[in-house]
Amino acid sequence: MYGQLLDNYEKKNAYIDKNISIVFILVSLIGAYMIPLSGMTFLLLPQGVYMYLRSLKVSKGKM
Repeated sequence: MYGQLLDNYEKKNAYIDKNISIVFILVSLIGAYMIPLSGMTFLLLPQGVYMYLRSLKVSKGKM
């Protein structure tokens, strides 16, 4: 579900906002804390970090 929403948002706006990626990382961290060694840890955290780094690159390119 996250992937589909983010994919549609990215297609519409051409990038993911930095605030969305920060919230995604926070939700993933809470999930990883509640359920260690789960999909939150191994799948969602790397995706969140990738989105955050990509949003930083886009925001630097706009300036």
